[in-house]
Amino acid sequence: MEPQDNKLSFQDVLDHLTDMIALTDKDYRIIDANRSANIIIGQGNELAGQKCHKVIHDKDTPCDNCPLPESLESGSLINSNYFDERYGEFFEERTHPIVDEDDQFKGFIISVRNISDIRAAEDESAQSRRLASIGKLTAGAAHDFNNVMAELMGQIRSIKKTAVDPTLIKQLEILEGSTRTGSDTIRRMLDFASGGRVTEKENLETAGLMQNVVYMTQARWMEVEQKEGIIISTISDFEPELYIAGSKSEIINAVTNLIFNGVDAMPDGGVLTLSTSEQNGKVFISVQDTGTGMTEEVRNRIFDPFFSTKGSSGTGLGLSEVYGTIKRHDGEILVESEVGVGTKISLVFDRVEAMSVELPVQAIEVPPIRILAVDDNEFITEMLTELLTDEGHTVATYTSTTEAYAEFTKNDYDLVITDMEMPEMGGREFAELIKSKRPDMPILLLSGWPIFLEEEPNLAEFIDFALAKPFTVEDIQNVILQALRLGD
Repeated sequence: MEPQDNKLSFQDVLDHLTDMIALTDKDYRIIDANRSANIIIGQGNELAGQKCHKVIHDKDTPCDNCPLPESLESGSLINSNYFDERYGEFFEERTHPIVDEDDQFKGFIISVRNISDIRAAEDESAQSRRLASIGKLTAGAAHDFNNVMAELMGQIRSIKKTAVDPTLIKQLEILEGSTRTGSDTIRRMLDFASGGRVTEKENLETAGLMQNVVYMTQARWMEVEQKEGIIISTISDFEPELYIAGSKSEIINAVTNLIFNGVDAMPDGGVLTLSTSEQNGKVFISVQDTGTGMTEEVRNRIFDPFFSTKGSSGTGLGLSEVYGTIKRHDGEILVESEVGVGTKISLVFDRVEAMSVELPVQAIEVPPIRILAVDDNEFITEMLTELLTDEGHTVATYTSTTEAYAEFTKNDYDLVITDMEMPEMGGREFAELIKSKRPDMPILLLSGWPIFLEEEPNLAEFIDFALAKPFTVEDIQNVILQALRLGD
């Protein structure tokens, strides 16, 4: 038999729980408490003899919303959650009534648990679910818009090619620029919806990158000063020799969005602080303003697409685009904000040690080839014909997969281009049919959706290349070069 001193008591169990537990009489006076309660609530002192409402909630009288009466009436355990400003934490409180054999109330047990981490995890999960739901809606709309943009850009190019009136040409150039801006917005929507990825990374020195961003964006706050007579001061604090791996254009775009948001948040002027720093192997790119700040409700929604506090002057895509960029870089976004004080947003990346040096890419001429293309949209086929014929290629286009396949069986081609969604036959099925006759035939898939073949083995079995609409002739030419190498 073990010695008496080695036996565990039930008090040992209670004292090893992180939950704070107190036994209280019917007059709200604490009879006993476990070690966690004495250390946290009692700040190291014994709680026995003190009133529970005083030590737990800092109230001189029983709490107005005390769960004890409801617990007594129902005879069941009652939960209540609250935020304690003294600790800056969320707590869950449970009240258990104790009655004797005659159902006479004798006292109660109070257990208190810190649930701040649980709430944070639930909030993050809810945010992820909300963003996923919005992402599906965004992707569907973006798919349709991409097809429209591809048609529009093709028509503008066609009209511009034959236009001679300088005024008309100028108007077409403006329209073309607006269309490209719309296409960029749609691409960002699709990146957000799909999670996207960074296809090309380079090592970036953050101090130099931030200095470039300051130079490119300074006209924004200078313009505000001149037009509205307010003063926006800037402070730059860039720690040198901090490198991150990523897409230069995407990171610049993300920081630019943060800067413009910071300027907009200071309608009466203020200080904009831009900084880079390193902590524990992480690089922080921070933009801080002394503007209006955000409520918790706004802070929880700032990364939602189309959410904006700027009224008709804001699209609500800026910060959702930043969110997508940072997620594609496997980074984090930290947001600190206080109403009337300002906001600080930090983009957090893994630090890399050295900057890589890339050799210049030599320009390669694209030889003319024979191309068969099928798309159920007549405007797209016309655009493909014009684009590719101008580059010297021989092109046959069809809006019917049946007719396109019949043509393929009669003549020889070097590349097949197919749409993704068509009424007679989908792009994958059409590609499978082509490969059954010519397994070595390179096939390019065009789609209004972002498609990454390395993540789509079902498509990659028959599709060699994929491009999202709207596309440029340079995109097609690059695929042709890859197709020629594939054939070699």
